[in-house]
Amino acid sequence: MPAFQLPSLATVSEANAATSTGSKRSRDGDDYKVSNCSRVEQKRDGLRKAALAAADSVDTSLKVWKELLDVIKGAFFNFSVRGARVCLVIWETTVVEARNENTVWDDRARDLLQRRLLVPDDMDEDIKILLAKANATYSAFAEAQIAYLSCRPSPSELAKPNIWSKEQKTWDRFLCLRPSMRRGLPMSTLHTVFGTFQQEVNATFPSNEHANEALRIAALLCASMGESFKDEDARGQMFLQHIGNFFHIPGVICEDKLEPGSGGSDAYLQCARDYELLVNYLNEGAGKSEMKRTYIRHGAPMLLMSVIGPILIVAGGFYDGKSVIVEPLIRPCLMMEDDTDKRQQELAQVLYASFNAVRAFHSLLEAPLSMTYACGTPRVYPSFCRLDTRREALLQFEERLIPVDTGHHLLFSGKCRDPSTSTWDKVVVKLVKNYGSEVHRFLAGHNLAPILYGSVAAVGAPTAYVMSLLGKEWITLFEYRSRLPSDASTFTNAITAGLNKVLEVLESNDYVHGDLRDNNIMILVDAERRPVLDAGQAQLRVIDFDWAGEVRYPARRSDFIEGWPGRAGELIEAGHDRQLVKSWWP
Repeated sequence: MPAFQLPSLATVSEANAATSTGSKRSRDGDDYKVSNCSRVEQKRDGLRKAALAAADSVDTSLKVWKELLDVIKGAFFNFSVRGARVCLVIWETTVVEARNENTVWDDRARDLLQRRLLVPDDMDEDIKILLAKANATYSAFAEAQIAYLSCRPSPSELAKPNIWSKEQKTWDRFLCLRPSMRRGLPMSTLHTVFGTFQQEVNATFPSNEHANEALRIAALLCASMGESFKDEDARGQMFLQHIGNFFHIPGVICEDKLEPGSGGSDAYLQCARDYELLVNYLNEGAGKSEMKRTYIRHGAPMLLMSVIGPILIVAGGFYDGKSVIVEPLIRPCLMMEDDTDKRQQELAQVLYASFNAVRAFHSLLEAPLSMTYACGTPRVYPSFCRLDTRREALLQFEERLIPVDTGHHLLFSGKCRDPSTSTWDKVVVKLVKNYGSEVHRFLAGHNLAPILYGSVAAVGAPTAYVMSLLGKEWITLFEYRSRLPSDASTFTNAITAGLNKVLEVLESNDYVHGDLRDNNIMILVDAERRPVLDAGQAQLRVIDFDWAGEVRYPARRSDFIEGWPGRAGELIEAGHDRQLVKSWWP
């Protein structure tokens, strides 16, 4: 890769060739040798056969290992034969699942590959050797199976519905919302370029040299992309012919389909796989190239363009050090003429925003990144203004508190400090579009909510709300009710009094929280999970103010939760908080 360039489509071609998975056209439309996808399948077949052979070795030895456990039963105090038998059952089950082509290798299945027999140090040396050999045999199988699973299909093969629907459920696959459980952080929270891109697409169109060029190219694309083409290569060449000279600096991956539904593969998923290959290529070369290392540390941001007939989809690609994240940045854009030039104008805005994004990507090569970020955390909120001091405070994210597969809440642990001190305060940071900060601060002023330290907005991204972190002695009322202490009945009145206090304080100022379920109210407990009282009342803290101050319930609110007043999309009314609390307490 030339030292002055971002990764280009030519680089993707190198990456694909290096992994035998096919190649791409460059931004200039040069034809690269199309690798034979059968090479990928041949490699996968070879790895599959190796995994099955290793599975056979485990199967062959299982009977011997079971007999060995019968022999040593009770002979060694520190060795659990029962636990060892359970381990062998897991091995046997895992081998069966490995032979089944339809097995989904999710986190549960991955854990099965990690199971090993425990071998105490005080065991007879000959027995230790036999158990170690058993572990080695299973380890060889596990490694072979992981090698097979890690050898992913080519972009065009993976993007087929019957392939990606299984591949994308494997534990380490990229996050691209296909399926919906494969959800990464919003692109706008990972790099400012993506939020700026989305803002520019919807902003007033400027009048300058590059904007005018974008208009000209949009007109050419709208006049040509609605035509019938011989094949997808011809369509792709036409698209690249028009945009190639506009994007003088590489930084775009493009996939194309002749027409919607043709080819049997999803162009968006092909782009995602292309980008994953590029990330792998850059990672492999990072040790030898300072430029690749710098670009990877910035997250290797890139635009991914899918041309499907006359439809253009632009997505963003980002690598957070662990996961490849891909997300559409705009709604599909029609490259077709109309009498009002509306579609041409929309396309021009997308092209102009893309041009600016690619230029921004290029500037990253000359901007070494000194700060490090935890994987799976936002990168666009370096500081915020504290409400109490009116001073700027540094902000660092540590980890996500709610796993992506259990909810869409963007909740993180972190820390903040005044730049003039070295002391960090532990905090919780919530990213949300709408938040009842006024209601939160009001309740916090009555010691009925965590302290709200402040908030910070980023272009195109959700606002980050920074608040105090409650200690481990605080649990939700849902957790408390799920495992009550033996004398729980003696605290019913104290908890009722605490809940009444929350409701009365809200009602005194005509505020409505909107979601006072037991999982949104924290209670202070002691080591025996018994509520800690203050003047005869349970000490409570209300959290999750997403709906507080809202006029209506969100459209996504579930109507299947018993006792919830109103319905999704309906007005939030005074008295609803009390009605909801009454439905679940006492």
